[in-house]
Amino acid sequence: METVTADERVLSLGLSNAELSQIELVNGIATVPISMIQNLFSPFEYDKEVYKYCQENKLHFMGFGISGDYHVKSGEYSENPLTSHPLIRELAEVYDTSPYAILYNWAAQKRVMVISRSTQLQHMKENLEYRDVYLNPDHIRQIDDLYVPEDRDME
Repeated sequence: METVTADERVLSLGLSNAELSQIELVNGIATVPISMIQNLFSPFEYDKEVYKYCQENKLHFMGFGISGDYHVKSGEYSENPLTSHPLIRELAEVYDTSPYAILYNWAAQKRVMVISRSTQLQHMKENLEYRDVYLNPDHIRQIDDLYVPEDRDME
């Protein structure tokens, strides 16, 4: 991967679905430092060690799964557990926006780059509403408290 940065066809390198040990290994041997990590990031689950490492080492963190749709696609749930969560729905009402905007804004305020996936123009527009919302710190903490440690079941 490093060779393609020499002629400036690629400006930066990153890793996806990486564990902390993998990131540290690559950083220890790479001559071109990685600048971005793309990993799962949702209120229910994310690798807190990787997230913290990125914040401390000024690596961009790009999150996928922020909206919770992956839970449905994986067959884990029949309904999206994040957009249907009472807290997220309540905050959407308080801020007069969609549950998606609440979730994307939560991530953005935690300095996570948001990946929004949609093929429908209306959903794309709705997904961008997160930029018009600013969650107060108490609401950020309430969403943070939805985190489910690996040793605890989500339901």
